[in-house]
Amino acid sequence: MSGKIVVALGGNALQKQGEASAHAQQDVADETARQLVPLILAGYQLVIVHGNGPQVGNIVLHEEAINTPEVPTFPLDTCVAMRQGAIGFWLQQALIDEFSRRQMKS
Repeated sequence: MSGKIVVALGGNALQKQGEASAHAQQDVADETARQLVPLILAGYQLVIVHGNGPQVGNIVLHEEAINTPEVPTFPLDTCVAMRQGAIGFWLQQALIDEFSRRQMKS
């Protein structure tokens, strides 16, 4: 088979209920990679997109909790970019790790 598949991961799909830690979200990325690699092995090209709503909410709460003159908060657009980068990095690393586990070239 061949072709392209767009994989859309909502922010809620990337975070288990009540488990917002970075480690828990990385575990979800690992499981996601395990489920996506068979599509790659079948010859599909994947375009992976993701949301980040709950994750941005968490970082905004964190920002507000530490807001002091010495440690000012970041604006919302920067918080969004931070979460997008982290989620993209976790998904990339999870795929690389899964390729390695299956002895595939990345």
